[in-house]
Amino acid sequence: MIRMITFFMVLGFLAQSACGTDHNKEEHSILCKVLKTAVALFQTNNVGVALQRAVNKTIFGNESGGDLQNLISGLPTVYNDAQNTHLSRTFWCGLPLEGEDVKNQAHGSGYLSVSRPRWPGHSAPHDLMCLCTIGEKAWPLETSPEKDKLCGQLKRALGGGEGGWSDKSQEKKVGKEQITATWTNVAKPCLRRADNEHDLKEALDSFLLKLKNKSAPEKPNRYQLGEGTHGDYAACTGTPPRGVCVMYYNSTSASNALPWWTDLAKALADAAEIKAQKQGEKAETRKNKKAQKKPQAQKQENSQPQHAPSTSALRSPAQDLQEDEQKTTENISSPLATIEDTSGTPISRPSSWLLSAALLI
Repeated sequence: MIRMITFFMVLGFLAQSACGTDHNKEEHSILCKVLKTAVALFQTNNVGVALQRAVNKTIFGNESGGDLQNLISGLPTVYNDAQNTHLSRTFWCGLPLEGEDVKNQAHGSGYLSVSRPRWPGHSAPHDLMCLCTIGEKAWPLETSPEKDKLCGQLKRALGGGEGGWSDKSQEKKVGKEQITATWTNVAKPCLRRADNEHDLKEALDSFLLKLKNKSAPEKPNRYQLGEGTHGDYAACTGTPPRGVCVMYYNSTSASNALPWWTDLAKALADAAEIKAQKQGEKAETRKNKKAQKKPQAQKQENSQPQHAPSTSALRSPAQDLQEDEQKTTENISSPLATIEDTSGTPISRPSSWLLSAALLI
């Protein structure tokens, strides 16, 4: 039995080696599904205010929304100099946007004064950039560029070459081609609504199940999406072993810096509660209307006019007596006629006064 299990394990390993490894395959697939479904909901323009704001944040990174076609048209300008920004991949993909970061950016001082137009959880498209852009020296596709994939794409589709987006991009002046290729071939297709309608809550629930809890006493509510081993102060740097990933912080102190999926989950739950409440109110209204119609129907039934008495009930006693006398006369005449018929001998009928006398007696 053990030999058989070992055999199948080796067989599976060989099959995977022959086909190559698709890094972050499932994470990319479910995140892309969430984004496509959010885009479909955005285009309907028929949701409540709170949910609309959450959908806007999911797609554009802000509650007010934006121009979807403009976003699809090309790489957002904030990424143009990402490779030239100090430690950009660490700060944009691996560290939280805390209140102190905002303060230091405003004053332009300190280690955290790095420009941060993006941060983990800024928006779903940005998280795709963190999850799917190859890192230093095309890692993790540097060894098998024709077999291994990242987010379903071979190395050449993600910019190729020996460069990539990492914490060392500023030193080597590389990464722009890879960032642009990732936007074009990975993020952009996910900004087009799905061919088949999906339930946004269902897609988001599947996404949340993919998050790995990496919380620590000094960093509570920390969750990772994608491959990588975080350190005490760095994560998702685009270099081994930190990985190509997104590290979310669901307890950031900066205003409006919670991950997009936190707001989206809350808005969807609130929308479902409001919908259930409205359905309950409609059901109660229908019940009340039905109850009101029932007494009205009974009242109408009771107010109907009584049926007219039959003709027989209106007959006078005199009419009844007259008919009885007629029937008696007929009954007397009939037997007489019968006797006459059967005997063949004519029988003289009594005079009318005799009949009258008989009746009087």
